[in-house]
Amino acid sequence: MYIERLTNIDVKALYAITTQDRLLKQLVSEYERCMFERFPACSLVKGAPVETSCTILDLQGVGVAQFYRVKDYVSKASSIGQDRYPETMGQFYIINAPWGFSTVWNLIKGWLDEVTVAKVHIHGSDYKQHLLAQIPAENLPAEYGGTCKCTGGCSLADQGPWHDPAIMSRVREMNEAKRIAATNATENQGTVDPVPAPAAPESSNTQTDAAPAN
Repeated sequence: MYIERLTNIDVKALYAITTQDRLLKQLVSEYERCMFERFPACSLVKGAPVETSCTILDLQGVGVAQFYRVKDYVSKASSIGQDRYPETMGQFYIINAPWGFSTVWNLIKGWLDEVTVAKVHIHGSDYKQHLLAQIPAENLPAEYGGTCKCTGGCSLADQGPWHDPAIMSRVREMNEAKRIAATNATENQGTVDPVPAPAAPESSNTQTDAAPAN
């Protein structure tokens, strides 16, 4: 589960200390970490493949005007998610959506395919029952209606099996095995079985069983 809070974000101040390109690179870094660390670690603990994450985007205190300032970033980030990591997105909950957000959402939907749009759920302040229908209470922070209370706050805890050295050792072994298999497959694609040399033409006095052509 990934939770993003945009409360009181100062877009102008943000772009004064960083760039859109750096933000997009950080996004890709998080996708890669999920693919090669978090998902494999969770899969080992669960004993079954874990390939998607549930996202909560909290818009409490965010004005609609702020979205127009970052629409280019949202467009490019959406393209990265859809084109490069299409199967990693599970259910996506936008909560505490401000009045007028539907206008912004209609703009954003134009950048997304139908499969992605179907995973997005928009709620105002009445979101808790919807989150609990998808997320076990013990895994949902208390401020969102769950019972989880991580030391220092759930948003900064980053709790998960990817912090277990034994599990991560197995994950690294799995990733290395996949890398070797992929490398071998790529090399084999460049190997072509030799084409047999054409048979030497038979002499004119050699008899064959083939029927003469008409």
